[in-house]
Amino acid sequence: MRGRGMACRLLLAEEIPGLLCSLGARTRHRRRQLAARSGCFTSRFARTGKIFSRRHANYGSRQWTTPGGRVDAGESLLVALEHETLEEIACDVRIEHLIGVYAKPYRDDLVLSFAAALIRGTPQPCLPEISEVSFFTRSGLPRNLAFNTRVRIDDAFDGHRGIVRVFNSAESLVAHFCSQADA
Repeated sequence: MRGRGMACRLLLAEEIPGLLCSLGARTRHRRRQLAARSGCFTSRFARTGKIFSRRHANYGSRQWTTPGGRVDAGESLLVALEHETLEEIACDVRIEHLIGVYAKPYRDDLVLSFAAALIRGTPQPCLPEISEVSFFTRSGLPRNLAFNTRVRIDDAFDGHRGIVRVFNSAESLVAHFCSQADA
């Protein structure tokens, strides 16, 4: 695709380390051997202004988040997003636009969040991985959200497009979240 004189293409998982380095990742003297964790997630709004979320059933802290997950080597971000959404909630989606890029260089972690439209299926938990699915208003979001998930969801509610957030430490992530809550 082309737009405003700029060539665009899908980013592959193995290209994430270079992007993460350009966002300031410290790689302990092994910049070329960085094994960044990358993921992509969707934010889909109902016509009522609610956002769709899902809850893990069998691993992690069982927190709520938006559909999505980690990107496999050789897989494009958009293909990963489409397959994760189908795998988790039994729905096909169409990517509408990039909401934001969220980097945690101190953890070699990079996440992209996309707005998506449901094109086929009815959201349902796909066991054994997902235990619950639901739509939430901003004021009705579950308390069991990770800080970084809350930031992504707030950016979606705020209508951001292409925002880049770099959290240089766990403390900066908490500080960002607290400043947003006070506003």
